[in-house]
Amino acid sequence: MKSTTFYVSLMLTASLALASCEKPDGPDNTETTPLATPVLAYETTETGFTVTWEAVENADSYIYRLDEGNEQTTTQCEAVFTDMAPGTYKVDVKASAPSGSDYTDSGWASITVTVENGEDPDDDWFNVGDPYLSSDDGFNTFETIWFNITGHDVAALQYAAIPTEEAEGLSDEEILERLIPVDEYSVATLNEEGITINILFVEPETSYVVGAYATRTDGVTKLVVTNSVTTDPEPEMDPALAAWIGTYTVTSTEQMEIAVDESGVVTLKGIQEPMEFEISITKNSYSTLAITGFSQYDPTIADYAVLTEDGGLQMLCAVVATGTWMPICSTSDGTYTFVNGTPYIFTFYNNDGVITSQACSGDLQDGRTYTVYAADVFSISGDLVNIPHELPAYLPAGELTLVKTSSENTSAKLSTSVTGRKAAGNATTTSLSSARQ
Repeated sequence: MKSTTFYVSLMLTASLALASCEKPDGPDNTETTPLATPVLAYETTETGFTVTWEAVENADSYIYRLDEGNEQTTTQCEAVFTDMAPGTYKVDVKASAPSGSDYTDSGWASITVTVENGEDPDDDWFNVGDPYLSSDDGFNTFETIWFNITGHDVAALQYAAIPTEEAEGLSDEEILERLIPVDEYSVATLNEEGITINILFVEPETSYVVGAYATRTDGVTKLVVTNSVTTDPEPEMDPALAAWIGTYTVTSTEQMEIAVDESGVVTLKGIQEPMEFEISITKNSYSTLAITGFSQYDPTIADYAVLTEDGGLQMLCAVVATGTWMPICSTSDGTYTFVNGTPYIFTFYNNDGVITSQACSGDLQDGRTYTVYAADVFSISGDLVNIPHELPAYLPAGELTLVKTSSENTSAKLSTSVTGRKAAGNATTTSLSSARQ
């Protein structure tokens, strides 16, 4: 643990000779004389600080105050402050003249002390529990860790999972550089009832600690580094899922054109022309595969796929770092529209070496039915779909045929992407924002 550090500056109104703490005899004259102003110094303690001074000649006692608060009287040559929270404090001290003497009180001497790592009397304002493993809600114990945070009056919060071996060699400043801030909603929930957090895509069979840093509403900060937890071993991948790993040539029967007409309106149009391109399917986890090359906006952006009960490979509407995999669907009234809410895009089936796609379909809230026609990465803002492609853009559409060209078993876990399946249910259509050109 880092040692407590204090930064001190002195403000003195006078500098006088020093004497013992015993009270000397008074002067022979009868004129009123102010006592000398104390000369202050400081000493650090484990829980705070002590302000000290040499005895002032002819003083009867001393008066001190903290941050211009209530005045305290002492006959000692020190003022002790313990259990101090981190912060900057001002201490004033003056010498007090004996009653009925020919002396008057001295002026105030002041000293400021900055406590960086003191002990907070309200230490319970921010607490972080040790990380643990849980399979609640289908999360995997080999790639997810959980922890709980409680507290009150928290203004800002940051946290991260750090491999234990790595964290042991980091300073507090280096740990802070690795933490990620959370949103205001999470902070509000923390202050109301505490929050439970899970961190995804940590490595299997690896020990982690959690670093968490909070700022209180009065500016006080607190860094917590928890004890460690070790993730479970990753299960073996299902051989039926592993069989899909490799590179493929994909041919689509049609194309989806996204363009902007003369009036600036985004148009969606199906074109009866094939498209050919390459994709790579690699391991993401024991139960998921990553598909790269499918996006016509950025071929390096992966979508994710899982094995179906009947052996098919199903592409998800996954959330990634740059947006969401979203389908453009043909509807029962003969139009094309973006659909938000369907969890899947295409399912691939291998029929005696011939791999073809089956589009996801379902019902819209307005009574129409939809069938996935094309898909790519888009972002959503309210009820608007933001299109990042340079327009006009052309996406593979219709039925897809895959021809495997390589079976290289490559693992490509993408740390920059966050996957997640949208909740199933009735899908809703979205309107379009202006496209970037």
